[in-house]
Amino acid sequence: MIDLHKLLAGRNGLRVVADVHGNLAALQPVVDDARQKNLALLCLGDLVDRGPDSPGVLRLWRELMAEGIATYLPGNHCHKFMRWQRGNQVQMTGGLAVTVAQLEQAQDGADLARWYAETTAAQPMWVLAGSYVFVHASFDLRMLTLEPPSADEPCGVPRQLRDQALFGERTNTLDTNGYRKRGYRWIDQVPRGLTVVIGHDVVSTEAPVTRTGQLGGRVINLDTGADRGGPLGTLDLSTDEVLASRDYLELDPAPPAPLLTILVGPSGAGKSTWAARNAPADSVVSSDAIRAELYGDFREQGDRDEVMRELITRARNRLVQGLPVTLDATHLSRKDRLSSAALVPPHHPVRYVLIDRPLEEKLQDAGWRAEVVLGENGETLVEVHHARASSALGYAEQGDGLPNVEVIDARRLTQPA
Repeated sequence: MIDLHKLLAGRNGLRVVADVHGNLAALQPVVDDARQKNLALLCLGDLVDRGPDSPGVLRLWRELMAEGIATYLPGNHCHKFMRWQRGNQVQMTGGLAVTVAQLEQAQDGADLARWYAETTAAQPMWVLAGSYVFVHASFDLRMLTLEPPSADEPCGVPRQLRDQALFGERTNTLDTNGYRKRGYRWIDQVPRGLTVVIGHDVVSTEAPVTRTGQLGGRVINLDTGADRGGPLGTLDLSTDEVLASRDYLELDPAPPAPLLTILVGPSGAGKSTWAARNAPADSVVSSDAIRAELYGDFREQGDRDEVMRELITRARNRLVQGLPVTLDATHLSRKDRLSSAALVPPHHPVRYVLIDRPLEEKLQDAGWRAEVVLGENGETLVEVHHARASSALGYAEQGDGLPNVEVIDARRLTQPA
């Protein structure tokens, strides 16, 4: 954990530093100036790779941390270096090979490598400070309520959340280098009054860029490309700003009724029918509707992960405004249910509505679902989902062990008399 009170004790404020990427020449004057102004330092990650002197950067930052005046958050390059140091299989791309070569030539290279990997493993993935969130790559609403895991302990939160912190939102479109382009739809979920400060992506090589989302929250892209000829981006905040009470919109206290209803059931079970009868139309966020928008036809299954990401994004945008949401998707996967349930804080009530009906009924009105073949032996979408549901709904019946989940069983498992 990062103790900002301890870090800022006796200091005039905090200097937030973007990705250094081995550029000691750019870092040194930033550090010297911070000393003169009595500022503590927080780097948003990626101390190494690409630049001419990663060992020098690590040497300096280790000294600063030993003095108690600096710390850093893990970036994707930090995390990759940690895994390489541990002997994991990683691709020697993105500047890692350059860093490794530099450390091998440095007299204290092995010691620096060991220190960097061990320190990275203990650092939190994000930190909240007053009306600010500092994170390497992107924001998620759950960061306001979940304890940030360390880089070495990603299992305390959904993996998708850790990936967002390290890599940001990645689209299915490739750039000229063959990497997936970064997306910024997440900016629209930042609540009014909150400022998210990130590195990771160079939007400008001249100065940090500030953008405002649909809800009024701000995002500052601090990385100005110290590894590609730009300056080292920084942001100075006073101690009072960093340690101030939060004044952004929070989902607290808990509402008297659940804001979030999660429909759970196989394809063709009747979830959309239940939603039409029991939920306000504007509260329903439907995976079918999203597939229709993304692929031109709701029958087109498309990229399942992309559909779920969009489902979660739209749900967040309503929940952050205090508006109810009914998620109309299968949620047969426990991972999907936990990801959806994590949209609200742990003390907020959530409803699981279990929906199913006999296979014979589903086959009678399967419609387009009977045309989608998923099974190896020609089983249709309905048949495959029906088989999965019998085991998948067991955990859902218990609310997945979450204390804030109420389970409503709306299934008809036998033919009516």
